[in-house]
Amino acid sequence: MLMPRHHYIPISVLRTFASRDAWKVVAVPIEIKRRIASSDRNYIEHGQPRNWPVVIYDKREKRFTRSTIGRTCSAPQLYKVPDYDDQLIRGIVRLNLREDIDEDLRGFNFEALMKLGVEPLDSEWIERTAIGNLDRDFGRLLPLLRDAQPISSEQIAIVLRFVAFARFRIPLWRRRYFSERHSGLVRSLKEQIDHISQIVKNDLPEEFRESLVRLNRDMDEHVYHMAMMRYASNGFDALSAMVKPRVKVLHTLPSVPFVTCDNPARPHKPTQLRKIFDRGLPGIGDPRVHMLYPISPLDCIVISSDRSWRDFVHQDVTVSSVKAINTALAIMADEQIIFSSPNTSVFEHWMKLDRLRPLLRP
Repeated sequence: MLMPRHHYIPISVLRTFASRDAWKVVAVPIEIKRRIASSDRNYIEHGQPRNWPVVIYDKREKRFTRSTIGRTCSAPQLYKVPDYDDQLIRGIVRLNLREDIDEDLRGFNFEALMKLGVEPLDSEWIERTAIGNLDRDFGRLLPLLRDAQPISSEQIAIVLRFVAFARFRIPLWRRRYFSERHSGLVRSLKEQIDHISQIVKNDLPEEFRESLVRLNRDMDEHVYHMAMMRYASNGFDALSAMVKPRVKVLHTLPSVPFVTCDNPARPHKPTQLRKIFDRGLPGIGDPRVHMLYPISPLDCIVISSDRSWRDFVHQDVTVSSVKAINTALAIMADEQIIFSSPNTSVFEHWMKLDRLRPLLRP
């Protein structure tokens, strides 16, 4: 049985990068290429978006490949909530994934925790609810953003929340930054579990003490899932918590399309593209800093705290600006750069795909 793959760039965005030219990068005889091209057209016209073809440049292998949306910017069970055999751990995990976790815990005795753990945990809980809801809210705005329509202040808040969360939902962030950023949360949760243990200590049978040991052993994974749930569900917005961010939606022409990548929302200074490799992450409070999020080959969201910008605006963009944005996205990519066609003339002249190296501070 295949494990479900969780997308950290939503299918609603990736589907616009589906390419009828993906067959061109496949190293097979011309007759097979023709069959692939015919099959790809059929997929795009009649198939499920997960099977639609896309053109990928793989930074690790330094080559173009034909892939599918289902395997692009996704990872097996990235947000899977692990189930546990024992009821007590399920109760504690379910308690910590609740939105009202900050309520007084004095009412949670052993019996109450056991009731919370009666039903098995839903392994797709985070994907179906917290992240799924945010992706759906954002997906409903995509037609307005792509068609250069005005949106309300509430809808602008959804855009900001989605892009802010985009930084934290990718495997790269978990691999490189999770321990650094959430050691305090790990400590806090251990203290909370200790508190729960004190509440239930008089009721806790001996056989369940091992449950708490197991939970502490799995703490990093558990905290990661808590973080994903809360960032997505509870209105986490690292941008507006510090500054008043502004949003531009840039629109280009089909002749010079945007690319996207698997790490698009990394803050950077567009005047210092060559230094993205080595500099630490700049703060969005600096008005010279931008965050990018392409939503199609023709449209890209840019966020900045620059006070000269209006709160929300659509803007046609020049060829040189598209190339600068694409260059930033290629440098910021972890592994995958996604093209709408195998066209490499969409970058700054000095940027060579085969010379890209991993970021020191992704």
